[in-house]
Amino acid sequence: MNGFLQGGGPASKMQALLPRLTAREREVVQLLVEGKSTKEVAVMLNLSVKTAETHRSNIMRKLGLHCLSELVLYAVRNGIIQIAKPILEEPSAEQLEIAAQAPTPSPTLPSN
Repeated sequence: MNGFLQGGGPASKMQALLPRLTAREREVVQLLVEGKSTKEVAVMLNLSVKTAETHRSNIMRKLGLHCLSELVLYAVRNGIIQIAKPILEEPSAEQLEIAAQAPTPSPTLPSN
């Protein structure tokens, strides 16, 4: 309750849930759950791929997780990331053709 009253928002919630992870490991978690590969994480954080793999391994061990999907689920459940609303897809050529063939209502003019 005190944490809530003191303004415990998502950032402080993340800090409380991940106390065993280093700051660098938290960065790696963020990038992994955003869908980045270990190699992409290494490039983005200016690390060797081996170091990024070691961070990933340590994160999984510390959190008791076994695969990336568990890490993503953990992150969603604990407010580390949020699921974005789906982006509306562009209509297919077939959908556009069907819409073009649909009759359009004729405008009605006001009568005086």
